[in-house]
Amino acid sequence: MDVITSILYLASSALLYPVIIGLLVLGGTALLEIGGLLRELGERRANVRSWRNFQKLQTESLTEDPALTGRNFLSSGDYTGLLRIFARCIEASAGSSLTLEKGLTDIELEAASRISRLNLFARISPMLGLAGTLIPLGPALLGISHGDLESLAQNLVVAFSTTVLGLFAGGVFFAIGAIRRQVYAQDIANAEFVFQCLTQTRESEQDPAYV
Repeated sequence: MDVITSILYLASSALLYPVIIGLLVLGGTALLEIGGLLRELGERRANVRSWRNFQKLQTESLTEDPALTGRNFLSSGDYTGLLRIFARCIEASAGSSLTLEKGLTDIELEAASRISRLNLFARISPMLGLAGTLIPLGPALLGISHGDLESLAQNLVVAFSTTVLGLFAGGVFFAIGAIRRQVYAQDIANAEFVFQCLTQTRESEQDPAYV
């Protein structure tokens, strides 16, 4: 039993440094994500202006011509993020409904991938924080048994620091994921509206039962 206990102690102690490195990486990534979110929100002002220009052009033209709708969307301004990807798809589609549908699917998958990555980080960070809290408690308890208060203090500092860093990183990833989920949902809804505008007239013309 003593051998098994020693093995468990050594194995858990060996995980401390990988856990700390992982937390430092996630903490740095969280800071980068904050900067990326602020930049993305700033760039989205261009999306809002471009989308309003597109709606204005659509209202003024009063047309259901898919080609004109595509030109209105592309000429209404500079898009960022998912709408930029969809705009490039329109440019390369040459009027193909299948290509447009593939582009719409691509931006949905891209949004899901970005959100999934943030959700994964949001769950991993507190787990590593908890591991970083529990692992030093073993040496800390041994320090108490040997009267080594310095070792006890050092291990408790590591335990509390990893807890705080893990919770901070997890909270940042969760908040950014929630914000981006709403932002991407709006972009996808706008892209779906443009897709319907580009395809509904062509489909109605091909349907003999259309009145």
